[in-house]
Amino acid sequence: MNKELLGMINDDGRIHLIPSECKGVYFLRFAVCATRTEPEDVMFAWSVIGELAEKLLHSRLSTP
Repeated sequence: MNKELLGMINDDGRIHLIPSECKGVYFLRFAVCATRTEPEDVMFAWSVIGELAEKLLHSRLSTP
């Protein structure tokens, strides 16, 4: 599901995430690298992630 969510996030284009894997666990990484990042930027990114994760979950629940 993380791979599908990553595709949705990056295809959406508002933010960019990268995947990682550790001990066989695939996960998404949110890295803040810009020195001028503001709390609002992080909150925006979190809202995008939440919005798309919810969309993914709803699509999974409505598919028989």
